Amino acid sequence: TTPWCSIRRACQKLRIGRSRANHPPERASPMLHLINTLLPALSLTVTKPSPSLAPIEVVNAQLEALSAGDVQRCFEFASPANKQQTGPWQKFEMMVRQTPAYAPLVSCSSFEVTSALSLTADRYQARVAIKPAGSSSAPFAVAEVQKLYTWMLSQQSEGEFEGCWMVDGVMPTAPTRED
Repeated sequence: TTPWCSIRRACQKLRIGRSRANHPPERASPMLHLINTLLPALSLTVTKPSPSLAPIEVVNAQLEALSAGDVQRCFEFASPANKQQTGPWQKFEMMVRQTPAYAPLVSCSSFEVTSALSLTADRYQARVAIKPAGSSSAPFAVAEVQKLYTWMLSQQSEGEFEGCWMVDGVMPTAPTRED
């Protein structure tokens, strides 16, 4: 097996059991930290949805696109329902770049998926911390406040994207005591 297959299996193992209502997502596991470290290092650019992608790979694909300033590639992973509300991609790009809550995602200096949770067989949630552009990732740098977001995904059941995990929404998230 290739390293990519091993990482995909690890991603699939992270699909934590079903959630009960109002329970917070679990904290990042050592395996999730390893995946966050390895995926960017592989330099594999995922450019479009595929049924072979695990939910966390879709989140990482969107984050890679956003950190590169490529909002159009990010829009490729939006679910059809999301695209209906926010599209076409030019409108989506304007919304992301000009809305204060979402602008920090574009060209962010770093990102980390801090937790991931399978809500049902076809719903998934991931929590992400980003450092806005201009902030340093150096170990002893003065830290700019991290921005937190929750990614909501669903597995498509019909149409062109049947079987693909796609993003239904991204919401800014208030920090918790654990953050």
